[in-house]
Amino acid sequence: MINCLFRPKTLVTIQNSGEREQLMRFLTPGWNRPLAAIFAIALITASAGVFAHQGATGIVKERMDLMKAVGASMKTLGSVFKGETSYDPALVAREAQAIAALSGAKMATLFPDGSLDKPSEALPAIWQDWAQFERLTVELQTHAADLAGAAQAAGGSDQPDTESKLLFGKLAKNCSQCHELYRMKKH
Repeated sequence: MINCLFRPKTLVTIQNSGEREQLMRFLTPGWNRPLAAIFAIALITASAGVFAHQGATGIVKERMDLMKAVGASMKTLGSVFKGETSYDPALVAREAQAIAALSGAKMATLFPDGSLDKPSEALPAIWQDWAQFERLTVELQTHAADLAGAAQAAGGSDQPDTESKLLFGKLAKNCSQCHELYRMKKH
């Protein structure tokens, strides 16, 4: 638990048990509430990343960092395809290319047999069904490269085309399938 006293009668409490954070704010009159909210969100986000990778070393840290980068690109793409961010074919192509570069054989090499050291979220099922895991990493790479190509072909369009939407759906489904099969469930 982290307690921070910002000014009289202003207490921010963050409890982090891995997946859960609780934030309580008691703000004094006149406090800049939007600024306080932005600061609190930034503090929680930063601390969550630190706790998630705390203690990770070697190959486990490398793959957690790789997955974090893939997740950031997926978050950006998800925002675009949900309509929360305006469609930009160059942005979609760049993020999809980043995922393609990090997946396939590059991703698979970060999972040497038995690398389950804490705080790894990998399940032993990866090595029990290596062929399927490896196939999913290659499919991720293929879907990402295909999405990048479709976005580049779309040129200056301000709306995603049907093919790009379908390819993003395949990409997201691939991530979900792999996490369902091979990543520890978060409580």
